[in-house]
Amino acid sequence: MKLEVTYDFVCPWCYLGLTQFSRAIATVQSTDPQVTLWPFQLMPELPASGVDNAQFVVDLMGKERAAQMLAKMEVLGREAGITIDYAKITTLPNTYLAHQLVRTLTQGADGLAFALELMAAHFSGAANLGDRAYLSEVAMRRGFSGEEIQACWSGPEANDDMRLSRERADRLGIRGVPNYIIDGRPTAGSLPEHQWVSLFGASSRGEQCAG
Repeated sequence: MKLEVTYDFVCPWCYLGLTQFSRAIATVQSTDPQVTLWPFQLMPELPASGVDNAQFVVDLMGKERAAQMLAKMEVLGREAGITIDYAKITTLPNTYLAHQLVRTLTQGADGLAFALELMAAHFSGAANLGDRAYLSEVAMRRGFSGEEIQACWSGPEANDDMRLSRERADRLGIRGVPNYIIDGRPTAGSLPEHQWVSLFGASSRGEQCAG
C-alpha cells in the first residue's frame, strides 16, 4: 500500500489528521504501507524569524472569529488526546527549515513520527519551528550528526525537495492541506482513526477509496 501525505506543520487540521492517520497505520499491522510525506508551506512568504501568532490570526479572520476557531481546535485536540494550546504559541514560524529537515533526513514511518513530534512541540507552545538551534537539537536526539543537519539547509540540493513538492502540488491541484492519496486515489483528510482503518482495509482488498 502506497500512502502519500501532503501537510504543513502549523496547520491544526494536519496535526489532528496525521495523528489519527498514524494511529490507524499502527492498528492495521497486517499491512506494510509505504508512507511518503510531501511538504507544503501554507505561508511561504513569512519571514525566517516568523511573526506573532496571535496577531496574525486576528488579522486574518478578525478577533471574534479567531477566538471561536481557536477554541474549537483546542476542543478537537483534547478529544483526540493531543495538546493544542494557542495561548502558549507565541510565534507562527516559517516552516521551510522544518520541512527540509524531515524530508531530507527521514522517510516513511520515521518521517511521520518526526513530523508529529515537531507538530506537538509547536501546538503545545514548546518550540519555534523556525529556530535552527531547536531543530538541530531534535534531530541530534534522533541520531543525526551536525553535518547531516546542516546539509539539509545548505547543501547543493537543499531546495530541490521543496521545489519538487510545489510542482507536484500544482500538478495535482493541491491548494490546501492535509491531503492524502492512497494507492493513487485521493482521500478526504482529518478522518477519525476507525475510518482510516476501514480505508486501509478497502485499499488492501483492491476496493475504491471514497474521497
